[in-house]
Amino acid sequence: MTAVKLLVISPDVVDSRMAGPGIRSWELARALVPHASVTLATPNTCSLADSGITIQSYGSDGAALKRLVEQSDVVLMQGFVLHDFPFVKEIDQPLIVDIYDPLVIENLEAHDFRSMAERHNVHNRDLAVIVEQLSVGDFFICANERQRDYWMGMLSATGRINPYNYRFDRSLRKLIDVVPFGLSDGVPQLTRPVLKGVRSGIGANDRLVIWGGGIWPWLDPLTLIQAMKVITTEHKDVKLFFMGNEHPNPDIAAVLGNSLHAHAVRLSKDLGLYNKTVFFNDRWVPYGDRHNCLLEADIGVCLHQNFIEMRYAYRTRYLDYVWCGLPIIASLGDSWSKVVEEFGLGKVVANKSVDQVVAALNEMLAIPNLREAYGPRFAKVREKLSWHQAVRPLVDFLSNPRKAPDKLAQAN
Repeated sequence: MTAVKLLVISPDVVDSRMAGPGIRSWELARALVPHASVTLATPNTCSLADSGITIQSYGSDGAALKRLVEQSDVVLMQGFVLHDFPFVKEIDQPLIVDIYDPLVIENLEAHDFRSMAERHNVHNRDLAVIVEQLSVGDFFICANERQRDYWMGMLSATGRINPYNYRFDRSLRKLIDVVPFGLSDGVPQLTRPVLKGVRSGIGANDRLVIWGGGIWPWLDPLTLIQAMKVITTEHKDVKLFFMGNEHPNPDIAAVLGNSLHAHAVRLSKDLGLYNKTVFFNDRWVPYGDRHNCLLEADIGVCLHQNFIEMRYAYRTRYLDYVWCGLPIIASLGDSWSKVVEEFGLGKVVANKSVDQVVAALNEMLAIPNLREAYGPRFAKVREKLSWHQAVRPLVDFLSNPRKAPDKLAQAN
């Protein structure tokens, strides 16, 4: 039987330094190699290699992307691909739309620094992009059940939950299903020292708290920095390192701005912590090197604001913490905070509570051999979170690629 030819179109940079959209495209492509002949289309010239994937750059060249689409049996896309390349919505092949990122909600915060007129224009553009995606897709994937509920409402409003699709599958899982991020393969091993005893100001025997990603507008690094001011009065050996800097895609970095990052740096200086207790990376950590930072750390932190964004977010940095067996301090409210609580992977704290972050840090730092103590808990979670498990709904679809029933009815 001839393998299905799957084209995965990444809207974002896929390379040694990449953010969530690029990582997701890369890992989905890799995980689906046993089930399809996979081509990954990237907007950049990609230096990564995988023996099972054909990697092609399309840049801003619609003709190049169109040739790749014409050679495929199924197309999987996300983000602004339809907006930037409108011909994709006219293709005959089944179209899988990855809507793991509820960009309408995310961008309400990301563009908050702009004038109301500019924000309104961005919002209308984002909404039009989403409505178009929901109108043309044959199968949709998102990252968790909360997102699925959100998107089911949107699909209802755009007429895609209808008698045709309902009769085909009354659960509607064949219209939209959950494909979360997965864990990288294998158990990571430290390959070289990168922070302890290497970074000026971080000693070889210091205890390290790590912020495993970028500082985005909906997150809350300021509470953590304020907590470190308290912690350092008793624990001079505890240091905080922010792994992420500007977004690795310069176009997205320019859109997001970096005001919260600048605010975090300024606060650390005002508190006398900058480059003494609190350290900021000067560039994005390469994807293949991130485990070295995380394996040297003692605690991983992810704090967010109490915004609507947190209800539907799927924060990929948690997966890296789990992969590396790193005990976690998490803000209450997002889907991952429930996982942290259920499996005892760390501590969950109230939003913007410096006192609770201080208490969580003190409690965890007091545990001898902290990583070893938490190790068995992470082992249980790892079993459930492989990429090969995550992509099962896609594997099912690729075993029988199809246009959505309502699309077939319209065509006839």
